[in-house]
Amino acid sequence: MQSTIAAILPAFAMLIPFLFGVLGFKLYLRMEQKRPVRRPFTQDFMRLPGQSLRDRIESVKEEFDTNLLIMILLPVMMFAIHLSQSYFGEASESIVRIGFSVIVVLGIVVYFLRNLIKNRKGLAALRLGLDGEIATAQLLDSLKRHGFFVYHDFQAKGFNIDHVLVGPNGIFAVETKARSKPDRGNNAIDSKVVFDSQRLIFPDYQESASIDQAKRQAKWLSQWIGSAVGENIPVTPLLVIPGWWVEIKTKPIGIMLTNGTNLNFITRMNSNALLSEKQIKQVTHQLEQKCSSFGA
Repeated sequence: MQSTIAAILPAFAMLIPFLFGVLGFKLYLRMEQKRPVRRPFTQDFMRLPGQSLRDRIESVKEEFDTNLLIMILLPVMMFAIHLSQSYFGEASESIVRIGFSVIVVLGIVVYFLRNLIKNRKGLAALRLGLDGEIATAQLLDSLKRHGFFVYHDFQAKGFNIDHVLVGPNGIFAVETKARSKPDRGNNAIDSKVVFDSQRLIFPDYQESASIDQAKRQAKWLSQWIGSAVGENIPVTPLLVIPGWWVEIKTKPIGIMLTNGTNLNFITRMNSNALLSEKQIKQVTHQLEQKCSSFGA
């Protein structure tokens, strides 16, 4: 037992500089957090489009870096242990010992390689979603000249509403769905999504979850605003699918769909949810509290 421990000690000794580096960096971060400094800004920032996605991207990137580091470090450690047992513990080389080490290292590489692939796919999906949020936010900005207010990444209970639009024509809970397009050589077909009163029919799949989600979130927001301002104010769900040609075969009930390229139809709506100037001020005050970096 003692000879085995003595044999692997040199391998573990090789990790000491690495451990000191990690612990030293952790200590630096802790000291930096305790440094007596004050923010130069007197007001909190409003949440950015896709703020939740940005945070998730940073988290997945950190997970990717950790998996990559472990995938590199553990095989090196196994190799060092093998050599230490051979040269310091005088363990004889054999097909069994070599095969065991190879199998362990291969298992480690396969496991963490799967994690890395999963991280990469997750990052691709999150970045596509973030691009969709930014594209929608830029499209919504065109309504500001018509007296609308736009808020991003509204944090609710267990979920977020991508954008909230408030103006004279009412309140809209905006849900963005960014989807990749197939590339099969026919751009007109590959870029069209059809709504048939119940489903969104894309070129290679169909779904209705986005419609249900948008309606559910609008209902929740209406209840939240009602409790905040003490008045029942309806919220219209608006589903935006940026970059696609949206063909509406049947007029949607209880929801609005668009690709966002022409949102001026909102300013021309004969809505039943017309808001007074007082109501707009009450609602935007509550939303600004909620959508600031402090309120979130």
